[in-house]
Amino acid sequence: MGRNGPIPFSPGACLGYAPTGRWNGVTVFLDPGHGGVDTGTMGVLGGRIVTEKEVTLAVGLRTLALLRAAGYRVVISRTRDSTVARYAEAYLHQGVLDPDAAQREVEVRDVCANAAHADILVSIHMNGFADRSANGTETFFCPTRPFAAHSRRLADLVQRALMSAFKNSGTMTFDRGVLPDGEGGGAALTPQTANYHHLIMLGPADRPWLPYPSRMPGVLVEPAFLTNPSQASFVVSGRGQEALARGLVAAIDSYFDRPGAA
Repeated sequence: MGRNGPIPFSPGACLGYAPTGRWNGVTVFLDPGHGGVDTGTMGVLGGRIVTEKEVTLAVGLRTLALLRAAGYRVVISRTRDSTVARYAEAYLHQGVLDPDAAQREVEVRDVCANAAHADILVSIHMNGFADRSANGTETFFCPTRPFAAHSRRLADLVQRALMSAFKNSGTMTFDRGVLPDGEGGGAALTPQTANYHHLIMLGPADRPWLPYPSRMPGVLVEPAFLTNPSQASFVVSGRGQEALARGLVAAIDSYFDRPGAA
């Protein structure tokens, strides 16, 4: 998978956790986006920089705990501020992942999800834009996979649950809807994937550039814009992170028709 063979996982990456409640037979793969030298989008709140990698990890870890308590087995791509794969200096350019490594970093998350035999995949990200007034919540799915109908159903449930989480918390967000992943900027991390037109996390195989696609229904969610001060304030707070985590769990419960699902 790497330039000189497989890329090993970083410590604390691609870990599986047994349920703390009675197991319901379902495995969920959670992916807190970015990590380590890959900060993701950034915003400024109260004079300090807020990074996508820190917010997605916080929401992911809260979701992990809630899912385990609800009886799910959970495999999570990372549990600390690190990339999922471990990279030699040759993969870094001025302290950040080079384009090839950035693509591999996404692919290795699908490798982890497939190895876990996960029933669904949920990738957590945050949005950003030059205009600080931009806000909203959106969920992506891939419409070209064999399980596209299941991914779409999961995306609808996630989007609805997160919109409710914002509303119930008294925080405004614009409903940007459920979108095909090709409308999310595609996956042009390298020149070779410039015409792929899918998010690597969700899209189909395109050998030799994308040989390890996910094998289960999945979504990528961007609940908020970190570049919007109001939304950033919400998702950085413990209250906001708990609301988002509970929204994700409610959507997953509904997807699997669990008793008492919201």
